[in-house]
Amino acid sequence: AVARSGYAGCHHDSEAPIDRNNHGLLFLDSQVRFGDIYDGSTNTLLIGEALTSPDELGWVSGTRATLRNTSVIDEPRPYLATSPAAASGDAREQRPNSLFVGGFGSHHPGGLNAAFADGSTRFVSNSIDPDVLRRLGNRADGEILEPF
Repeated sequence: AVARSGYAGCHHDSEAPIDRNNHGLLFLDSQVRFGDIYDGSTNTLLIGEALTSPDELGWVSGTRATLRNTSVIDEPRPYLATSPAAASGDAREQRPNSLFVGGFGSHHPGGLNAAFADGSTRFVSNSIDPDVLRRLGNRADGEILEPF
């Protein structure tokens, strides 16, 4: 059995396939070292809450089941009882593009909990400025991060 989690690692700062050399910390064949986090470890998202489905792979899969980006905050969506998503228990919309990864999100109101590269944890509001959110997912963009 593979353990499941309500958290995912940050692979990129925009919606893109999980690949080598993404801008986040955890991605395909990632070898990011602490010294590679040029924007500061307090400003770089490591893991955060993610809306997952019971049928997704477990924590170590390296797929969209375990990795997310900072392009958007996903919010739970209500489904009709007859929809495929409702039948599977999937909290996210069914998307035809299999390369879609999606953002972080949670089932509780207002935002999500996240851990940063310095080991700190913070609540990230659903109303965070989209540019600030994007910057949290890039370890070395050189952009100054506004407080959030």
